[in-house]
Amino acid sequence: MKRFSANLRNIAANWFTVRLLISRHGQICSILQRIFGGIRREQEVDLDFLRSHVRYEVSQEEANAMIEPITSSEIQKAIFDIEEDNTLGSDGFKPCFYKASWRIEDDVTKAIQEFFINGKLLKQVNTTLIILIPKVQLPWAVADFRPISCCNMLYKVISKIMVGRMMATIVDKNQNAFVPGRSIVDNVLLAQELLAGYNQKRLPPRCTIKIDLQKAYEVFTCRPQTIRFS
Repeated sequence: MKRFSANLRNIAANWFTVRLLISRHGQICSILQRIFGGIRREQEVDLDFLRSHVRYEVSQEEANAMIEPITSSEIQKAIFDIEEDNTLGSDGFKPCFYKASWRIEDDVTKAIQEFFINGKLLKQVNTTLIILIPKVQLPWAVADFRPISCCNMLYKVISKIMVGRMMATIVDKNQNAFVPGRSIVDNVLLAQELLAGYNQKRLPPRCTIKIDLQKAYEVFTCRPQTIRFS
C-alpha cells in the first residue's frame, strides 16, 4: 500500500496540511470551485459569426422525431444497456438493482416521462457527486486531479435516452468517440501522422497550435436561442 500525504497547494502556491484541509473546509471548496468551475458571472459572447461556418442544421423533421413521447420500451432499453457495475451516484443504486427489481418499472417509467413532459427534474435526482481522480503519481496542486461526475441512475437514463435520439442525426462522423466500432484513439493516431516529418528541412514551413483544453471545458453556458431549425 502506498503512503499518502494529505498536502495540497492552492493557486497562490500556499500549502495546506491535513489539519488545515479539515479546519479550512470552506477555503478548500472555494479553490475547487475556482479551478473546476463554480458560480461565475456570465460573459456576453456574440456567436453570430459562427453561423456562416455551420455545415449542418437540424431539420424540422429531425427535431420532431427528438421530441416524440418517451415510451416504456425506450426507457427499459436505456436501463438495460447501462453496465451493471456502473459508478454509483448519491442515490446509491447501481443499474444491476433496477435490472434485478424491474417490477418497479411503472414507477421508474412515470418518473422519467414526467421529466420529458414538464421539463423539471427533482433536485435530489439532479444531485451529482464529484470525485477527484489523481492525474499524476504525486498530485500536489488541485489541478492535478481530474473531476469525475457520479450521477444518479435516473439522470443517467434520461441522458442516455436523449443521446440515443441525437446520435443518428446530430453527431458528426469525425466525432469518433461517439461512433460505434471506433475509438477516440483514432484521433491520436491521426495527429501523429500529421505531425510526422515536421523536423525535415525539405518540407515547407508549417506550425502546430496546442490548445489548452483545461480552460476550454471548465464552464459551459447553455443558450437555447442559438439552436435553430432549417
